[in-house]
Amino acid sequence: MRKRIQAWAVAVAGLVTVSGVALASPANATDYGWQFEGFNNHRCIGVNGAKNVNGRQMEMHDCYVDLTDTYFAWKPTSDGYYRLINGYGKCMNVSGASRTSGTKIITYTCGGSSTLNDQWYPDMAARNFHGRDWYLLRSRNNYNMCLNVKGNSTAAGADLIQYTCDYGSRNEWFTWYFND
Repeated sequence: MRKRIQAWAVAVAGLVTVSGVALASPANATDYGWQFEGFNNHRCIGVNGAKNVNGRQMEMHDCYVDLTDTYFAWKPTSDGYYRLINGYGKCMNVSGASRTSGTKIITYTCGGSSTLNDQWYPDMAARNFHGRDWYLLRSRNNYNMCLNVKGNSTAAGADLIQYTCDYGSRNEWFTWYFND
């Protein structure tokens, strides 16, 4: 059954503060089954090709075609940042730890506490807009860079990149929900 989660949820219990707003967090935050949907294309974040291989391009997929391809878990790091981990243990990663706009988002082995290019911070973009809360996902490696659907594409297979954050750019808005 698909459950829409309107609150930012990552911690296992208690409250998490995101952009100054305290939100409740469910007990299943670290379970696999979270899907991340883009605002402009209503597709979900997925992986191109073998999901257990480093360097695979992250892209937008149809949300219900290959559920294992679009399922992730949250792993809290520190200071409000999280790792998004696919079912094969690979993190959503800024390729080459680049700090520049246009860099591909790929799968890669999750790093340690000093690895910043696989950590993301949820930043509220719009509350209850079209019935959902929408967020920018900011890179810890460069706080001015956000997860972005390349070229504002609405197509399945559209690449994910990091791009200069812009609250008005809805190709950087994401929401999420848990499927059990």
